[in-house]
Amino acid sequence: MTPRQHLERIDLAAVLAPFAALGDDLGVAIQDADGQHLAGDTVGAGSGYATGLIHAHGELAGRIILHGPGATTELARATATALGLALTAAASGRTAEAPGGEHPVSALLEEELANGRRLQRSFVSLVPPDVPGYDIASHYEAAREVGGDFFDLFRLRRRGKPLSIVI
Repeated sequence: MTPRQHLERIDLAAVLAPFAALGDDLGVAIQDADGQHLAGDTVGAGSGYATGLIHAHGELAGRIILHGPGATTELARATATALGLALTAAASGRTAEAPGGEHPVSALLEEELANGRRLQRSFVSLVPPDVPGYDIASHYEAAREVGGDFFDLFRLRRRGKPLSIVI
């Protein structure tokens, strides 16, 4: 079976259905490895884009292309990557029906986003160092599913141990 045939076994319209609610700000297309359109919107020239790769059994099977004004954001790049990973799993036959009858690719995408959220939170220091005379608190919450922000509060190992803040 060719990589394209692996992709054609997936209900790509169901995978792309949640993106329809985003309107004109973000379009999504799926192409095979040769650039032939398989599903979604047609890609407009010069509209900015983010891509995610889809592999099937180790071979390039296709690309996710996000285009439009919203495609230049970090969230769009993360979405393209996560969707590419989910479709790679589906094209390679590594999916199963999710509980409650959820579409397997949707379940994989949600799992990838959850992993991204956990990883992002692990980078952020949520327990500030004790600094006499100051009350320091921190809070992190991504604006959407996964964020790209980073901050850290820590003491340097020098004499006097000055507080360092990285944003």
